[in-house]
Amino acid sequence: MILVIIILMAIIIIFLLAFILKSNSISNSNKEDNYERNSNYRMESDNFYSSGNFEMEIEDVFAITGRGTVVTGLVKRGVIKKGDKVFIKKLNGSVSEDTVAGIESFRKRMDIAEAGQNIGLLLKKSSKNELQKGDRITQ
Repeated sequence: MILVIIILMAIIIIFLLAFILKSNSISNSNKEDNYERNSNYRMESDNFYSSGNFEMEIEDVFAITGRGTVVTGLVKRGVIKKGDKVFIKKLNGSVSEDTVAGIESFRKRMDIAEAGQNIGLLLKKSSKNELQKGDRITQ
């Protein structure tokens, strides 16, 4: 009788181990599929970002005395360089033009910013009163 109980317990343990190993292999293959999907997305999006369709929505506006106006936000797409001309599409429908005098990200000066980065753009012509949250900067 004891031998039968030991054999049944061994069979149960073997089935449990087989189930655990099978579920781990399924989750690992899902991770690999997700990685491949995300890698392909990044490759496709990199090609899109390099197309020059810069867009950023303004999150905040600051006036820096003697320097100009700084607008902050997340670069949604494209690439921007110091010295590039940009268009500011305001919420009221008007459009103005300005030049990027400087780019910063987390207190580091940069020459180029690309999609996915939180940045601050120093604009020369625009004043703080002309800009607001929600305005879009494009090229």
